[in-house]
Amino acid sequence: MVNDVELAKAIQEAGADIIHIDAMHPEGVDIGVIKRIRNSTGLFIIGNNSVVDFEAAKEFFSHGADMVSVARAVLNDPGIIDYLVDEIASGQAMTGWYNAPKHICAGGDLRALAFCCLPVKPCALHSALKQVGISAEEFMKIKTEFARGTPIEPGEGTCFGA
Repeated sequence: MVNDVELAKAIQEAGADIIHIDAMHPEGVDIGVIKRIRNSTGLFIIGNNSVVDFEAAKEFFSHGADMVSVARAVLNDPGIIDYLVDEIASGQAMTGWYNAPKHICAGGDLRALAFCCLPVKPCALHSALKQVGISAEEFMKIKTEFARGTPIEPGEGTCFGA
């Protein structure tokens, strides 16, 4: 069996900048492969498999894909690419970030650390911090220093006053 992460690392070490990942799994789509490779490499990721609508594309983006490819969906709907481009552009215009990650607690990739509240209880944040080699105390210091002097410093209206 091939270890997807090790293969992606070897591809990056060989000089590649981009990787096309088919998230195929015997039981359907393995969206987690996108997240695992995002968390382990700096490669530009093109995600593929079962991207048939905007929701599926968003799922790939929120797990770390930089781009998605469509294949079978075009056979069923020749306008799917234009539709996806419009939806993605609208999402980016609204949020400023077309492939914003899901929160860590919802299974998002490590980019989502930017959205996490302070680790005041046992949660998925702790394992993500371990992955990146930051203690909970270091994370709290970074977050509170970043918030200092901003409207979010008092913690009102934020998770756990963070």
